[in-house]
Amino acid sequence: MLTLADALKAHQRARECGEIIEREGYSETGRDGQSKPHHLLASERSAMASYQRQLKQLGRTTVRTTIQLLLWVTVATILSRPT
Repeated sequence: MLTLADALKAHQRARECGEIIEREGYSETGRDGQSKPHHLLASERSAMASYQRQLKQLGRTTVRTTIQLLLWVTVATILSRPT
């Protein structure tokens, strides 16, 4: 089960990658001497996608739980009415 802590870890990971990229630059020199994207760009992108996906899932879970609770209260109210 996803937790808010997992989502926040992914966000922290993305931020840490971003800070290193800002400090070192967006490109680096490869073995053949040509410029290539910084190796942490993919990690940053992946961590941010994970964070966004987990937040979306947590939102769905929260909405689903709220709807289930409202349905339960409604049914309990109906069943407790005198006939």
